[in-house]
Amino acid sequence: MLHRISRIVVCASSIVSAPALLAVPAMAANTVPSTPAISTTLNFTMKEIGGGIGYEWGKGQLSYQGRSYDFTIGGGGLASLGYIQVQGNGTVNDLSRLSDFDGTYWTVKAAAAAGSGTGVAVLENQFGVRLTLHMKMQGAHVSASVMRLRFRLVPTPEEAKGDILR
Repeated sequence: MLHRISRIVVCASSIVSAPALLAVPAMAANTVPSTPAISTTLNFTMKEIGGGIGYEWGKGQLSYQGRSYDFTIGGGGLASLGYIQVQGNGTVNDLSRLSDFDGTYWTVKAAAAAGSGTGVAVLENQFGVRLTLHMKMQGAHVSASVMRLRFRLVPTPEEAKGDILR
């Protein structure tokens, strides 16, 4: 399985902040979806805590083909110190099937902030689904790492009973 490392650009600005910038070219060839891709949106909240190793967790809602789907976020990376709370929204591109949203998203991240600020991140998973996230952050945090975030759709009550398949 080939993973792509995309790029993240984070700039935090407020009372006290240190902007960070990192752009890493994709490390694998572009993949072309077999069916026409559908663009969709998402909203999320997330927290990150770090004491050497950083851990991120959160939840959100994906709007896809006129329906809403809850999802969870979990993962992390190395070289992280501090705590931030994140609220964000974004677009999802190259999502041909809902099941392709579930996956491990990779990015390279460098950030330093104290107070509040904003940021933008671009992540991509093993199915070629790309997330462009716009975030508002609160807290004090420093990190520089390769991040691995797992986005997982939460089964609906019908799916949990086994009545519906995605």
